[in-house]
Amino acid sequence: MTKESPNAATTPDLMMIVHHAGSIFRCLFVNEKTQAIVDAIEINNEDKLGSLITERTPETLLSILSGSATICRTSLLPDTDDVQLQEALRLQAEARLLGGTPPHRRAVAAMQSTLGESNRVGLIIAWPEETSHSIPNVLRDGAFIPETGAIAALFNGCRPDEPIVVADQTDGSVSLAITCPQGIAFRSTRENNATVPLFHQGTIRAVKETATLHNHTAEYTEKLVHTLEENILANQSDEILVIIPDEIKTSASSRLGNTNPEQSWWNTWGVAVGAAIATNSPLSSLATMRFEAPIFNPSKVERFVNSISQGKTALRLGIAAILLLAIGPALFSGIRLSLLEYLNPDIETKYEAVVSARKKNIVYAELTKSAWPMSKLIADILNCTPQGIEVESMRLDVGEPVTIRGRVLDADGYTAAELIAIMEETLLSYHVFRDIKFSYDSAGTYGDRDFDISATVMNPLKRPRYTKENDFGLWTLAMRQSGIAPHDGILEDDESANLSEEPTSMLGAANVDSTPSPTTPAYVDDNESREDRSRRPRSDDSGSDANSRSGNRSGGTVASRLPEPLTAEQINIMTLGEAKIALKDVSQGLSRVGSDSDAKKRLREEMRMILDRMKEVNQ
Repeated sequence: MTKESPNAATTPDLMMIVHHAGSIFRCLFVNEKTQAIVDAIEINNEDKLGSLITERTPETLLSILSGSATICRTSLLPDTDDVQLQEALRLQAEARLLGGTPPHRRAVAAMQSTLGESNRVGLIIAWPEETSHSIPNVLRDGAFIPETGAIAALFNGCRPDEPIVVADQTDGSVSLAITCPQGIAFRSTRENNATVPLFHQGTIRAVKETATLHNHTAEYTEKLVHTLEENILANQSDEILVIIPDEIKTSASSRLGNTNPEQSWWNTWGVAVGAAIATNSPLSSLATMRFEAPIFNPSKVERFVNSISQGKTALRLGIAAILLLAIGPALFSGIRLSLLEYLNPDIETKYEAVVSARKKNIVYAELTKSAWPMSKLIADILNCTPQGIEVESMRLDVGEPVTIRGRVLDADGYTAAELIAIMEETLLSYHVFRDIKFSYDSAGTYGDRDFDISATVMNPLKRPRYTKENDFGLWTLAMRQSGIAPHDGILEDDESANLSEEPTSMLGAANVDSTPSPTTPAYVDDNESREDRSRRPRSDDSGSDANSRSGNRSGGTVASRLPEPLTAEQINIMTLGEAKIALKDVSQGLSRVGSDSDAKKRLREEMRMILDRMKEVNQ
């Protein structure tokens, strides 16, 4: 960025234009946003100028350079786009100025063409550092625009017959602009200012030479000279000579507000008005000259970008980037592995355990496709078998439908056909089996039916969540037949938890004979499951069942089927095997006790004492 002004706080949108005319500083204040004149002040002292700048604190400070301090060159350019024009002007500036002027003291711009012109006039202006033109210290931090640039901004497409002339005898500077067939001819020069007549003669000669060089007729040139002589005679004061045609004044007034139509006002402030108009026009590049080269204070990011833009630094960074891409991932992985090994000293063991577990999962996944948990499936089927159905045979084969054959009797207020339908619905409800198909024979003498059921195993590993009423492990068949509710079970929770060798559900406590011993493997017979036999005791034949029913009605055979009473002393000396046998007899007796409440009470008390003995032996 450029060197900042000493004024830290500035007035937004306020531009101050300073025109040093002789010993007078003409200060024009313009609002850049509204493009209107705010104030116009003349000061005859450099110190007062500094105080005015400090007081008004303008955001933009622009000074006008006299014609004697600058070199002006014009160039005819084709009417094309601005990008090509700027490039052409830059090349011509390098050729004509031979690179002798630094960039901060050089300005180029192309004027807009008017109707009928096929060319555009390019201005090339230089401000040599060797010039003797003095600049006040308070103005050195601002921008500068040459008088020629301010004059050029006044035209704005106008082509008046009269020239624009600015002549200052104080330093002998003369700046002028004359319309010509090629457009507009500009000239800035320095004339002999030893005496007033000599300076006036030099000004007239400069106008005459410029008109002649740009192919004006003798009559037109003589008319220009005559008009200029009249203006010189009319201006006998010490002020600088400023000639601006009325057409130019009207055009400039439409572009900058609050101007004064009086000729004396334009003679004083006309050049400053042109400078203000130039800052908001295509000629704004002419108002960018600086007394000193800009001082850049780059940010840290800019300095970093500049440093890495250098050839050697960029090459080193490129090599470093390639090496980082080549070895960076391996280095990062090594650091990460070292950190993991430090935080987890036994990571190898854990890794091997994870690998082993994954391998087992793969094996188990394959096994589920070729092997079924037969005991679980048998338990699922039996748990879905309602009371009154006796399973005679069950066939399970991996990948094949399950076939069940049995016999069903009327029970619990349901007919045999209804019990088979209930079993089908129960099997489907737990989503382990599907495609249930059943058939049954005609009803027999006692309403019994032989049936066949086939079902496809849909999800052999699914563990159904049975309700309390449907869970025969929680509420066994013996308990149901004995009228024992699930919450009135044989074992309490703390007692069942201590029997490590016994099942956790009530099924194991009530049907203890179905629990395999450590030396005898459990198996399922081809015709009838062991669990089914223990949970659903069947009568030997229809004749015996009929005899038992007739005995119940007579009331004389119930006691003969009940086990002998057991005393507490007999139970306390039993071994575990003897206790299991006794528990089996008592359980079967409970299933046959019928309505004899005294016998039922005795058998329940004996069952509790036997279970306590089994608990004591297991400890």
